[in-house]
Amino acid sequence: ILTTPLSNQSVTSMPSTLSSTTGISNQVGWVMTEEIRNRFRLLFKELPKQNPVCVTGPEAGLYFNQSGLNAQDLTKIWMLSDQNRDSLLDLDEFCLAGFLCQLKLSNPNLILPE
Repeated sequence: ILTTPLSNQSVTSMPSTLSSTTGISNQVGWVMTEEIRNRFRLLFKELPKQNPVCVTGPEAGLYFNQSGLNAQDLTKIWMLSDQNRDSLLDLDEFCLAGFLCQLKLSNPNLILPE
């Protein structure tokens, strides 16, 4: 879902550690703080998207494909985050996806559930 080739549109890049754009350290716990959520909210608002309240896989891919995570992990993160299974991520689901990406980047041995 998130492996669609990137378009030429400019979007905030996702460094491999995410710490410079999200303020998340490599010592991430399992709780998404309000500060972390607010940083992902800002990123969501910056993404170019057709619908202002949700993003498609290709739209979210503009950001998440830059994480350095493999397609399998990104697909699992999408499936875990798309809680209502509408193939779109709303603001809260996008924040969750971003947080799960950070958890995986900070803990490469973390096994994401199917």
